[in-house]
Amino acid sequence: MAAVPMVNLRAATRRVVVTGIGLVTPLGCGTTVTWNRLLRGDVGTVAVDAREYEQSRSLVAALIPRGSEPGQMDMAARFSEAERRVMAPAVRYALLAAEEAVQQAGWAPTTEEQQERTGVVMGINMTDTQEIISTSDQYGAGGGGANSIGRHFIPRISLNIAAGQLSMRYNCRGPVQTCSNACATGSYAVGDAFRFIRDGYADAMLAGSADANVFPLAMAGFCRLGALSTAYNSDPAHASRPFDAARDGFVLGEGAAVLVLESLEHARQRGAEVLAEVLGFGLCSDSFHATAPRPDGDGSRRAMALALRDAGLPREAVTHVNAHATATPVGDGIEARVLRDQLPHAPLVSAIKGALGHMMAASGGVEAAVTALSCQHGRVPPIANLTQPDVDGIDYVRDEQREWSVSHGRRIALSNSFGFGCVNTSLCIAEFQD
Repeated sequence: MAAVPMVNLRAATRRVVVTGIGLVTPLGCGTTVTWNRLLRGDVGTVAVDAREYEQSRSLVAALIPRGSEPGQMDMAARFSEAERRVMAPAVRYALLAAEEAVQQAGWAPTTEEQQERTGVVMGINMTDTQEIISTSDQYGAGGGGANSIGRHFIPRISLNIAAGQLSMRYNCRGPVQTCSNACATGSYAVGDAFRFIRDGYADAMLAGSADANVFPLAMAGFCRLGALSTAYNSDPAHASRPFDAARDGFVLGEGAAVLVLESLEHARQRGAEVLAEVLGFGLCSDSFHATAPRPDGDGSRRAMALALRDAGLPREAVTHVNAHATATPVGDGIEARVLRDQLPHAPLVSAIKGALGHMMAASGGVEAAVTALSCQHGRVPPIANLTQPDVDGIDYVRDEQREWSVSHGRRIALSNSFGFGCVNTSLCIAEFQD
């Protein structure tokens, strides 16, 4: 990391702050419930129906809790039947997260000028595959032909509809974009929105990601890759084990996150409460393998270095890392060694996939949001199920939440996300100081 020059390339550009956060996760619907349960060390991984998932060797998933109680998701109560027909589940998750984020920010564009300076970047990893399967079955059975295809089939499977729905709901007429970068999707969405504001293309952005692909075919497919945990089917709460020597794969999850980002000037003009500040973004490729990281961890190392160069900071300024850490045997070991070797001053390291599973596209957005909350509150959630790390020399946050205090300056963190297809991202997020 030291080989990358510590030059602030964006000194003349605008500061970008977080003013709203919305979360829908396996720990509950809402930022407060997710944050409080993370700090308590709660876990959202559960068993799935062995009959429904009979073709999958993994019988554990991280599902958003359904129901009408506080913190649970009730789709029938939140969306009309017509809306449920038109919108895929991931789109609905995104809308729920955005509603909370916009409400917390206390703002949505109203004038034409504001609307044209407000945009959306939403990340979606996979289309509504379940809809494709069911429609294909209907199309091939009974000779119904085209009449058996629902009128909203194409919008439901289009990746850009989440960004479009948010744009329409909140009258965002500025830059509107969809990104899909595997497990790094959410981090990339926040990073791209950050750059739109920083470089003057927008004053405010809704940024985040969503995923809703826990279903039998996806589970079986990831099992064929050897990616999912199979050793804890009878003990689902302990299946996702970031950095632990007994880890055996990730737990597939679902969820969504949306952040409201604004230029500092824009936030000040309307008297908004600032939750955290985004300082930099790093993006690079391993250029190595479709599903495996480069063994020497070069991609993750460079992503962190690029984020710090973008922020104009030395690595010693980082005192917390929210790691990617999916609980795969190979990937976690590589990431841990990079963290140990590239950040020898041993910042606090957390990994929330132990509690939330791997929400695929949603993970990076949720982790960026949780990192912002840690910067705001000075608390770091514990890594669930980490009993025996197999890489030493790292200050893992284990067993219980940790107070995050610094002797001088402000709290500064990296939030890392790495994905299939060789992509590596890192966000530099900090406590806001005026």
